[in-house]
Amino acid sequence: MKVLLDTNVVLDVLLIREPFAQMAMNLFDAAANKEIESILTDKVMLQFIKNLLFNRCSPKHKKFY
Repeated sequence: MKVLLDTNVVLDVLLIREPFAQMAMNLFDAAANKEIESILTDKVMLQFIKNLLFNRCSPKHKKFY
């Protein structure tokens, strides 16, 4: 089975956002155990990278994002 993971599912796992964190972690575990095939779109990855960069930049650099 193929499962498309959107940005919120990834963030649920990384930020341990309740009440969805456990369900999202179960999806990641199933993918790690090759029970499902997980798919991330390029947009999800770009949003994730942008959020990482945005949160790590100083306030004067945030205007570029």
